[in-house]
Amino acid sequence: TSMYPECHCPPPCQEPHCTAQLSSSALNKFYASSKISHLPKGYNTTQDVMENLLIIDILFTSMQVSEIREIVTYGWGNFLGDVGGVLGLFLGASAFTIIEFCQFFTFAIAKWCFNTNLATGKPPSNRTLFRV
Repeated sequence: TSMYPECHCPPPCQEPHCTAQLSSSALNKFYASSKISHLPKGYNTTQDVMENLLIIDILFTSMQVSEIREIVTYGWGNFLGDVGGVLGLFLGASAFTIIEFCQFFTFAIAKWCFNTNLATGKPPSNRTLFRV
């Protein structure tokens, strides 16, 4: 996703971004003539100073700073909830379904073992596990 695919570095916490604005003008003749005495040899005339020297002023157009933070918003609770939801969707089962199956098999085994109807308490007429 970046220009350097082999780099696996995290994004920097702060990244300075400065917008440039260019403005230029010629040196003033009076300013150039006043600076001749302070310059090294080779700048003999005002014209030499005006053609070979410049003054740079750096001004920032904006003082905004961008800050990038990485915050974990997907924790273990969200992960387990998503896994349980997907399993429930694909398997068609939930905790209540599993409990109902356990209850059904418990009643079926009790009915077969004790030979009684758990709802009425009366013995059944024959020893079958399920009625069709």
